Amino acid sequence: MVTPDNGLTADQLAILQSISADVAAAVDPIALARHVVGELHARFGYELPSVYLLQTDGSLRLAAQIGYARPYETIPVGRGVIGRVVHEQTPLLVRDVTAEPAFRFADPEVAGEACVPILGDGQVLGVVNVETRRAGLLTERDVALLELLARMMAVSLRNAESQRSLKTLLSNLPGMAYRCRNDADWTSEFVSEGCLELTGYAASAFLDQQVAFGDLIHPDDRARLWDDTQAALSARRSFQQAYRIITASGAEKWVWEQGCGVWGADGELVALEGFVADITERVRADEALEARATQYRQMFERNRAIQLLIDTDSGAIVEANQAACDFYGYSIEQMRTKTIADINQLSGTELQAEMSRAATQERTYFVFQHRLASGAVRDVEVHSGPVNIGGRQLLYSIVHDITERKRTEEALAHQALHDGLTGLPNRLLLQDRLTQAIRMAERDGRPFALCVIDLDRFKDVNDTLGHLAGDQLLQEVAFRLRQALRASDTVARLGGDEFALVLPDADASAAMLAAQKVVECLGASLELEGHEVAVGASLGIAV
Repeated sequence: MVTPDNGLTADQLAILQSISADVAAAVDPIALARHVVGELHARFGYELPSVYLLQTDGSLRLAAQIGYARPYETIPVGRGVIGRVVHEQTPLLVRDVTAEPAFRFADPEVAGEACVPILGDGQVLGVVNVETRRAGLLTERDVALLELLARMMAVSLRNAESQRSLKTLLSNLPGMAYRCRNDADWTSEFVSEGCLELTGYAASAFLDQQVAFGDLIHPDDRARLWDDTQAALSARRSFQQAYRIITASGAEKWVWEQGCGVWGADGELVALEGFVADITERVRADEALEARATQYRQMFERNRAIQLLIDTDSGAIVEANQAACDFYGYSIEQMRTKTIADINQLSGTELQAEMSRAATQERTYFVFQHRLASGAVRDVEVHSGPVNIGGRQLLYSIVHDITERKRTEEALAHQALHDGLTGLPNRLLLQDRLTQAIRMAERDGRPFALCVIDLDRFKDVNDTLGHLAGDQLLQEVAFRLRQALRASDTVARLGGDEFALVLPDADASAAMLAAQKVVECLGASLELEGHEVAVGASLGIAV
């Protein structure tokens, strides 16, 4: 059986489904490439499969291959079929290599080639390539198969990069992230590489149980630490605590820990996770704070970071540095007349609760909205904790403006789920909406319909009026589809001139009515580059 959307047989789709989990779970790019090449050879029957990955120097390096006696180890971008596919970011099918001048003979017996790019977030990550020793064997169906595999690989490669980034982030944090058991030794199941600087022991020493973290805790602090942690776990709340450890060199350090319990589906405690940071200098600074009041004030006032001292009871801003004055737009005298409620956009009750959490170190990191003297509202992140100055309990807060960062993050999140040209949901968001519709249908019996749309004369517009006119056509089609359908319907662009609709709560009658609306809205002509263009569409509906 051949499916109408991509021409793949049911057997091919079944194989793709069976290997999708292994492909998605791969974290090593080379291992991923070898797995894909092995499947192409063993299960799909391709005699000469290969995968090339793009390197930082811009070249393509062979990651895995089967069947070649002397394959090319590296290929410059732009040269050969593979290099051209990367340069143009589009698949290429060469049914007979004698008719393709770009073909580079890795094997003189090769007669046909199909190559597709591995694309992630609009960037080429590599290619999946197959070759045959007989001309005419490869078809568009093979290209469709390779494209599906390339999409799977792109997701896996992005996940691998995310894991690498997370590892790098944890490795550079000034402290130690951990996962451990709730036992007297706090037996480690994971520790980040920051443990070496913090304790003097490498991560392997903890994971191989050569040393137990419980043995590093100062004997005078062990009982208190255990009791406080168990009390927090019993209340199902996070825990924060400061205590001393003895490092590998014998030195004593003060550390601050924040963590929480990890609970299984059965309600049982599985592990503890958290972060331990060196606060030795902060403790020493607190102990000597009054004696060094002048030095502290100079550091406070001259620091470029926005800093505030806040009374924990009244919320009054006791002190602010020049960076804070510059940011909020008030003079130092005006700042000292303000309360944090004059700046923070939370309600009084919410704000008091957050200050209490900071004062007790239940939380030390917050994200708020602060209003400036100009009336502008900025997104800020705040690190806040208790300090004792002259016998007075205050909150010491460091404020960072993250407004632009949040806007960038929101924009990136939107871009990841939407088509850049039309603003419609892309394949990823469509898949999510389709999954939701399927779950509602299975759970509540609510019907839904899936409609795939293929514009009839899009290629003619591109060829005669140019790609700019083609882009305008796609944008107009997207606008018309949104206008014609319900707000609850999902209109997505699959790519090229293909669109898809997910119609929740739509039976066969409603689906046909929606299809009629689509036909009518796309049937009306439009003007492009001074030409009147009639657009039609072919529709496929599944209910």
